Amino acid sequence: MPSLMPLLLLPGLLLASFVHGYLPDSERGIVNSLLRLMLQSVYSSEGVPNPSVHIALRLARDHHLPTEELLLQQLKMTAVEKVKHGDEFSSGLVALYTLAIAASCNDPTDVCYKEDRIDLIEILQEKLTKEIEHITNTTFPLTNYYQVSLDVLTLCVMNKQISQGSIQALADAVLNDKFTHGSEFSVGKNTLC
Repeated sequence: MPSLMPLLLLPGLLLASFVHGYLPDSERGIVNSLLRLMLQSVYSSEGVPNPSVHIALRLARDHHLPTEELLLQQLKMTAVEKVKHGDEFSSGLVALYTLAIAASCNDPTDVCYKEDRIDLIEILQEKLTKEIEHITNTTFPLTNYYQVSLDVLTLCVMNKQISQGSIQALADAVLNDKFTHGSEFSVGKNTLC
């Protein structure tokens, strides 16, 4: 099985090429091979669909719409099934599913599979509320600050309000240096800031 490290680099490469409006010919080959690798991953039977792959595919200049549509349907099915069966669905993962579904111009407040419908925004807001309550009570989230930061950013991208109390709890955590783990650098803190 190929390394997943290139998948972690692709969104940055794609975003950089989008922001700068071009991709040098010397880098086009690696981007195309990463795109092929991501497209192939959609057809692998290993694990659940990856919303980050869908976001990266949507950001790409070149598209393979049938594969992107298949991945979108897999994401919708997985999200609905996770909620329906009460499976593990962390706040950060809900945020990624929300962004991935929205990246295809689908409404994350109305995700359907078979006869079942879910509202990912509502679920994300509920999960963020629980995260904030846990931070208020213990100074640490249920998951980690990276996921909480992703939750906040996703709700902002989706033009949803975040309560003043939630903002205050997160600001207090930043100001009181609760984002560090020992002396380690915290991606969550820097994401939120």
